[in-house]
Amino acid sequence: MNNNNTDKEVPLGKVLSIFLTDDGLKDVTLITSDGELVRANHYVLSARSVVFRRLLRGNYFSEATNLEVDVGFPGSIMRDIVEYSHTDTCASLSWNNNSNNNTNKQSPLEEWHAEKEHVETLVGLSGAAMYYNLPSLAKKIETNLTQHLRRTPSLSLAVLAACRKGGPSIPVELVECAMASVRRNKSALFDEKAVACVNDSLVKEILKDKDLKIDEYDLFMFLTQWMERSPKDRESVAKDLSINIRLEKINPEDLHSSVSSSGLFAPDEIHEAYRKQALEAQQSNHAFQIPSFQQTKSIAWRKLHSVSLWVSSNSS
Repeated sequence: MNNNNTDKEVPLGKVLSIFLTDDGLKDVTLITSDGELVRANHYVLSARSVVFRRLLRGNYFSEATNLEVDVGFPGSIMRDIVEYSHTDTCASLSWNNNSNNNTNKQSPLEEWHAEKEHVETLVGLSGAAMYYNLPSLAKKIETNLTQHLRRTPSLSLAVLAACRKGGPSIPVELVECAMASVRRNKSALFDEKAVACVNDSLVKEILKDKDLKIDEYDLFMFLTQWMERSPKDRESVAKDLSINIRLEKINPEDLHSSVSSSGLFAPDEIHEAYRKQALEAQQSNHAFQIPSFQQTKSIAWRKLHSVSLWVSSNSS
């Protein structure tokens, strides 16, 4: 051991942590995807993970004392993997934004973005945990992320976007956890900073989600807000995505105002929605109601009255 350690006997429970802190016991260098060098002990890694065992004690490992191995994850992820292999915990699991920034008071927006960056790191770490066959770490990450989403529901879209970006390496449990949070907290769909995290494929996934209990007009507002974040780049894409919105399920008054003026729908599409609404009203003996999760008798009457006026004006 080096001079950083005393000559006292090391308790058995602290042996692995000594391998983590004593540079003299580290015999392998992990070269990360962003060029960072993470030092570790190959025996500890091999004992914790069958993947490391095959990597380090198979074709790659020799008697060389400075073995270097390329890994496909960034340094922040590999530091956590190495730390967890030695201690059953890691910095990302114990992260606390308040304690990390106790010298400089952050604004609410800065706090949100700091937490967003952290949950994205957790999603990436989860993919690495599955790759290195560390299911206990993946489970702890899922629990940790669930706590973040309960505390800050607007992070749901950021987590979902990170999961989709990570591809099949991300555990399906994390994807389901993030999507369930979106379904529970539709306010996330109208949070400007959260909507900024979403790409077009994820917008389409949300618009087509049959388990998302939300009014069609709210989906329209979500799509509009996403488009307005970068109108030059997204307007044509938003128009393509708009086919997933059932216009006939939107209040005729809203169709006439905000939906018509959005530029996402052609006049013929708006007229076709009116026609379907009028036909539905006739088929239900004029007891016309648009399915809504917050209906009242007065709202239903206004819808019927608006459609009746449209029918009258187009029949004359």
